[in-house]
Amino acid sequence: MGDKQIVQRFRMRAQRLSGILPLVIKSISLRFGPTPTAAPVTLAPGHMTVFVGPNNSGKTLVLREIQSAIFDTRWPPQNLPFIPPDKRAIVSSIKVEAYGRTQLEEYVGTMSQGQRWDILRGDNYHVPGDRAQLLLSLKQPHSEEQATGSLSSLLRRERVCFLDGLGRLTLSGQRQAGPLNERPRSHLQSLFVDDERRSKLKQATKDALGFYVLINPTNLGQFQFCLADKLPARPELERSLGEEALAFYAGTRGMEEASDGVKAYTGILSAVLSTDFDLILIDEPEAFLHPPLARRLGFFLTDIARERKATVFASTHSADFLAGCVQSGSSVDVIRLTYDQGVAGARLLSSSRLTTLMRDPLFRSTGVLSSVFYRGAIVCESDTDRAFYSEINDRLLRFSNGGVEDSVFLNAQNWQTCANITAPLREMGIPAATVVDLDVLLSSDFSRLLDAASVPAITTSGLTQTRAQIKGAFERAAPAGSDAARTVKEWGISCLSGSELEAAQNLLAQLRKYGIFIVSVGEVEMWLRHLGISGHASRWLIPIFERIGNDPTRPGYVRPDLGDVWEFIRGVAEWIEDPHRLGMPS
Repeated sequence: MGDKQIVQRFRMRAQRLSGILPLVIKSISLRFGPTPTAAPVTLAPGHMTVFVGPNNSGKTLVLREIQSAIFDTRWPPQNLPFIPPDKRAIVSSIKVEAYGRTQLEEYVGTMSQGQRWDILRGDNYHVPGDRAQLLLSLKQPHSEEQATGSLSSLLRRERVCFLDGLGRLTLSGQRQAGPLNERPRSHLQSLFVDDERRSKLKQATKDALGFYVLINPTNLGQFQFCLADKLPARPELERSLGEEALAFYAGTRGMEEASDGVKAYTGILSAVLSTDFDLILIDEPEAFLHPPLARRLGFFLTDIARERKATVFASTHSADFLAGCVQSGSSVDVIRLTYDQGVAGARLLSSSRLTTLMRDPLFRSTGVLSSVFYRGAIVCESDTDRAFYSEINDRLLRFSNGGVEDSVFLNAQNWQTCANITAPLREMGIPAATVVDLDVLLSSDFSRLLDAASVPAITTSGLTQTRAQIKGAFERAAPAGSDAARTVKEWGISCLSGSELEAAQNLLAQLRKYGIFIVSVGEVEMWLRHLGISGHASRWLIPIFERIGNDPTRPGYVRPDLGDVWEFIRGVAEWIEDPHRLGMPS
């Protein structure tokens, strides 16, 4: 589809928060590669959008480009990345609704003369012109192009929150205090003077970390976080400098004693709770967090977006963070980004489909949700298959070429559930190859695999007829007293000959075009047969791993070769990497 674009529309109704009209992103256009088109995304206020995808797919970049596009004016704020439109790799255009003159007048009315404080960075910046001049210019008939541009840029600076990895750690450090009867000069001061915001921070940290994060004011001139196992005897002591408060804070622990995970979690929570931001951009929110905490954070941020009527964009590598967002029950859109062979792509993942994946015990147990972070997936019918094929692939990547890069191997438990897992993954734009043993051709349910692989109905009809004929050939080839299943597993298609063998080979080749890879030698235990290992499942897997070795420097270590399982996995890699692969739903 080349240079076509997919337009994801993000709409929010204008709502007033703290007397200021929220920033409205009217639409965003994302560059579109060779992936199937996605439906438009409609955002209501209080919406979470999560960007996922494999490594180097542009998850961090898309946030930077959104941020730069929002501040794409003649007065870009200092210390913010600015990416011109022609340099954006993912965001091709963005439309932001301007603040109205009334809202800008209200904003100017809150300004101190000549400066404004950035509460997250804790520094101040210059305001162009004094308050009286700005108010006068806004009242002029043609002020929109003269004064509103710079003021809107300044207002957006205060109403847009961008958090990256290092930034959230610094947010847990101490901040200089300012006059308590003026606009807060830091997020700590904002929380300190607001009982409701501070209460939410205390409860959220207690629920997640097992202790309270409080704001210690006893170091005069500085606010700093501290960790407490219990709260003061009376709520008012939190903001007191009396003897009882001094004794309480003396018994708490400093944030410098905490882990990076605690600092990062506290930094994010304190930032988003400190102000009613209209737009929050968070890059890799799971950084420094262990999985349960990442899940809690996903739930918390999605819930905050709904409660505050804010819009949150997050990029993540964490299935746990994503699970927390989906499990919150709030409105969530998940966009999977890809960047392959210089072409950026985007696909909207169905929220209902993700919810199904989260609720289904089979999908949860097999880690299917993690597939959205990989370039592709290989769905196997047992854990023995998964472990063996994964090891073969690792050796191909280390010592040869043709392995499957940046892909996850999944255990579906049996071939029937392979179809159950393959179908939703492909619907989400994830090339999921299915690897099954040859005896699948003996089943009348064979068409389930074809349906999961989006094989066209006319093609399916022909393949099922061929499958039935090959099944008959296998039954005829079985020795007297042996069933066809045993023969197929032990000898594979080599038990056939002549035109019947050719027909079986052709069928397997056609199925490979649709990402269905059937083991021609029978079953997984028949690979590398020349090594002389017999058995089934773990009684085969452990000996075969011992036989192929684990130290490349020692004699007998088995390296990739031509043919056999090596060529089989190379074929899987070719299908996953082929931008024109068959079997992906439109």
